[in-house]
Amino acid sequence: MLSSTLGLLSRARSLRASASSASANRPASSRARRSAHRVALALALLATALPACASHQLNKELSIPDVVAERAPGVVRIEVPGGYGSGFVVDERGVIATSYHVIAGAEAAEVVIDDTHRLPVVRVLASDELHDLALVQVQMGPQERLRSLPLGDSRGVRPGEPVLTIGSPFGMLDHTVSDGLVSSVRGEDEIKLLQISAPISEGSSGGPLLNRNGEVIGMASMIVSGGQNVNFAIPVEYLEPMLKRRGGESMTSFGKRTAEPEEPTLPETDALVVSVPDDLLNACEEPSQRVIQAAIDDAVRVATPLCNEESYEACYRIYEGAIVGLASGMDIEGCLRTREVLSEATARGKSIQDPADRAIWLRDTLRAVGRALQSAERQTEVDTSPVGVEPEIGFGEPVQRGR
Repeated sequence: MLSSTLGLLSRARSLRASASSASANRPASSRARRSAHRVALALALLATALPACASHQLNKELSIPDVVAERAPGVVRIEVPGGYGSGFVVDERGVIATSYHVIAGAEAAEVVIDDTHRLPVVRVLASDELHDLALVQVQMGPQERLRSLPLGDSRGVRPGEPVLTIGSPFGMLDHTVSDGLVSSVRGEDEIKLLQISAPISEGSSGGPLLNRNGEVIGMASMIVSGGQNVNFAIPVEYLEPMLKRRGGESMTSFGKRTAEPEEPTLPETDALVVSVPDDLLNACEEPSQRVIQAAIDDAVRVATPLCNEESYEACYRIYEGAIVGLASGMDIEGCLRTREVLSEATARGKSIQDPADRAIWLRDTLRAVGRALQSAERQTEVDTSPVGVEPEIGFGEPVQRGR
């Protein structure tokens, strides 16, 4: 269930004021194939706001068996109609963290504990499509309590640190453990990804990434198909501010709001050709244009190695994250026409079935916008090099819809 993971997940510099995925888990026809994909609070404040949420620090490293013994009871399986994923308890009173794409479009969900105990999800307390995160509330008895996991600090994570994941591959193999290293920290500031060598399988989306102190430092989110031991997790720092929120909406309401729109019926010969209108940058001032260009540069930097290794689904989610972020208008409030064009491009991209074609479509969309920016700046020459994906498809050439 790759979804708007990331969505998530490459507009680092474009969100100064404020990116499939552990491809997890549902069939290709399900809502989970949507997107990939994007503020941190001090742990002391978090502990004050949520006294029941485990956030204590451990003083020494534990062995992997000890970490598993201590933390596995707080890792759960999440089942939705036609799909599944993983999650972990962040509040003993029934608050579960999971990936946004695991539950997006589902009007009902159950949390499964120890393969026997089933708790219905009654509310979505908070959700963050950009960073592929969600918090849900399960229905429990007044005296019932769950085993919550302590949250660590993902801001200081460095390449080379040992980590492990616990999840439910294929929706059935509960508490499966894999270990590895933090291979790299990708992105910067508000948009970061933890690249890890710990294997992630379908169904593990939403499971915790733990350090050797047994603290959660991230959430399993993205698998790079074809890349050996190249997987990604969302840093837990993006989850922290969500823990302060209360209220949200019912599971039914959330499912209807996030349901995948019906795909438009396209003629068999329909080709996808990127173009942008002449009024793309109307009322878009120079500071906003710089923000847009920075977002494009960041998306290219993060997505290029993935695309060139033919990991098109992950590449698509990176580009999608950049476009969704810009379309939200957080730092480009005056660029209404630009945001409309980017929103339309994202919607069109979701109708393309083939991962490579989807990545190429969004790649060329960003390139077209970048060219418009360059023209506006009256640059003497336009860079025509391909962005991210190496297939020899030039700008403006038809990209056939995948089937």
